[in-house]
Amino acid sequence: MPPHHPKHRRHRAEHFPSSELDRALASVVPDPSDRAFILRCVLEEGPAHHRGASFAILRALSLAIERLGAPSKDLSAIPTTPLAIRLPPHLAQTAEDNVYPIGLPMRALREALGDAELEAAAVDALCDGPAHHALANAMMLWLVEAILSRVETSDEGPAE
Repeated sequence: MPPHHPKHRRHRAEHFPSSELDRALASVVPDPSDRAFILRCVLEEGPAHHRGASFAILRALSLAIERLGAPSKDLSAIPTTPLAIRLPPHLAQTAEDNVYPIGLPMRALREALGDAELEAAAVDALCDGPAHHALANAMMLWLVEAILSRVETSDEGPAE
């Protein structure tokens, strides 16, 4: 008889708190109902392990932003690529609203990858998949942009 293995118990939060993430996202997505939609997709849709992983990474990034202090630059000037909603072909042709209310920021990707072909492949990968994947990816990149912006400003030092 094989040995008995106790069931693996996973402790999962029934609901991940979104207030800190909402604040971190406010400078990029000013409309509260758009932010609520994005956060609902990321934190309440899809498999529990995706929701938990996304929450943990997004919260860690937002904590880094909090520790770096107040926003240093207006992030709205960063170039973006629209984050298209992946619809079946027969629906995509007739859909009027086929983009999410958040774009994919491109500055950090361009700096990190430095190659148009790699950049295009990265954008395809980041935008692909169900809403909870694509939106979490966009949020993570925006939080990275906010961190880089704050770090760049702190590197510049006070004006003389």
